[in-house]
Amino acid sequence: MDLCIAKGVHVRLAQGTLGSYLHDLGKILYFHNDPILRDIVILKPNWVTRAISIVLEDEATKNNGILVHAELARILARDEGGQRYDPALHPIFLRLMECFDLCYQIDPQLSWKHATHSLIPQLLPYQPPSSLPAWSPEQMKAGKVHVEMIYRLDFVPAGVMSWFIVRTHRYTCNLHWREGVVLSYQDHFARVELLPRHNQLHIEVWGVEPRTFLVMLKETMDLILARFEGLQVRREVLCICYQQREEEQACQEAYRYEEDLVKRLNQGMETIQCRESFREVFVCDLLYGIHASTTPQVHTIVAVGQQEILRRLDVLQYKKDLLLSNNDMLLQRLSLLCEWSVRQFTRQWNPEMQKMEVECPNIFSLVPGSRKRFNPKHWIRHKYKLFLICQYPPKPHSIHDSKGYDLRQSKDWWVQASPWLKYLIKFLESSMPIIDATPEEEKYKQVNQQVKLLKLIAEEVAPSIEHDAIGLAEESYSGGFEQNVGPALRALHSFLKEADPNQYWDGLQKVLTEDGNIFWLCEEHALPYQIRPLQL
Repeated sequence: MDLCIAKGVHVRLAQGTLGSYLHDLGKILYFHNDPILRDIVILKPNWVTRAISIVLEDEATKNNGILVHAELARILARDEGGQRYDPALHPIFLRLMECFDLCYQIDPQLSWKHATHSLIPQLLPYQPPSSLPAWSPEQMKAGKVHVEMIYRLDFVPAGVMSWFIVRTHRYTCNLHWREGVVLSYQDHFARVELLPRHNQLHIEVWGVEPRTFLVMLKETMDLILARFEGLQVRREVLCICYQQREEEQACQEAYRYEEDLVKRLNQGMETIQCRESFREVFVCDLLYGIHASTTPQVHTIVAVGQQEILRRLDVLQYKKDLLLSNNDMLLQRLSLLCEWSVRQFTRQWNPEMQKMEVECPNIFSLVPGSRKRFNPKHWIRHKYKLFLICQYPPKPHSIHDSKGYDLRQSKDWWVQASPWLKYLIKFLESSMPIIDATPEEEKYKQVNQQVKLLKLIAEEVAPSIEHDAIGLAEESYSGGFEQNVGPALRALHSFLKEADPNQYWDGLQKVLTEDGNIFWLCEEHALPYQIRPLQL
């Protein structure tokens, strides 16, 4: 830093743009956003490479892929030239290995203890574990669904599976081998396996509603494969015609994701013929829950599910002894579809806000700000309270003990912000079963009231705005609405900055996930994404 100052380079520029630029070029290693590494600049990246190679070549570690943290003192006693490594560097080397997706800390059996071991996937045995969960026809009879995506590569880049195992370790079942892993999420299982002899990679997921988990894993894999410039990747989706025939034996036909399905969809072709059964299969059914264009289908199913839950809750008011056990599958399916909607929403809009340099939470609820009787005809005269919402995908929720932000703006501000209200309305509607983490009828009513208020305001300031799910999804997918949403998001950003100059925003923290998504999360739900301290 002293050298930068001596050369007339401003400290903020050196720590930000210049440091990141030199890091990207490979001239230095500088992780300015990492709480452990941000005060360290490594001028010779090869020095780190050599140290990590010593760890990877350690015979005891190579035996099972488990690195014992206490063994780093032995492993890194001397470098190749016989020079002693400072013990203070050991946690830094381990953190660098994590940053390079080479390892992850294994959770201790007691949550209050620090991790003492790390897993290095590229050192795992090639042989899969003897007993692995698998999809079976019996699960289909029980109402569960199986989906699979195949990646065909022109060559297999080194390290792909290792990086994937590291990036998805929060879903681990502790069942992994050199070229595969079994993962679980929300009572769903996934098996991801690399077949290097065939240049193929398979992702299969099964459960009540497996598409949400499939998309999370697909996006993670896509990010990893994007590292390899020039790599030719063809994604395929397996046929579902056997489900139409109600047969147990799955069809082996596979459709090219982009060329056969997405291209057909864009050209208005509704079906594609299976070459095995010669049946016509709906393209939207094949892409359902995998491609953003199927958002209208998801929203329709969510709306129907909401009404069914409300009907059953109404019955339960008179039959208190009736349990919800028969509704568990419906609730689980609905919850996962709502989570899918949340993830699609954040994947589209939070990166857009980042590009526009208006980063701030963008999901909120609105309620009248006083106890006076609300008069819809004079809505512009009323004060409102704006409450930010944590975007935790399984359970978006308002912030506990939040006092909200006082909101009273001119009609011009509401006109400018109105395009965003359209997306906000749909978010609240499609997330109702999990907002505040309960399906109770009272919670539905609360969200319904908030949605009605937003619809009223949107209709008053922009009568031409439609709120139907299909129109919203089509405009979102085609990119036809962004030109108006930009000014709307800037208006929201300006309001929040003025209302909260310290940008505390009810404690919501921006979190970048392993699959490239961005969420604004409360302290509790941001905690699992924070970098854990290293105790050696």
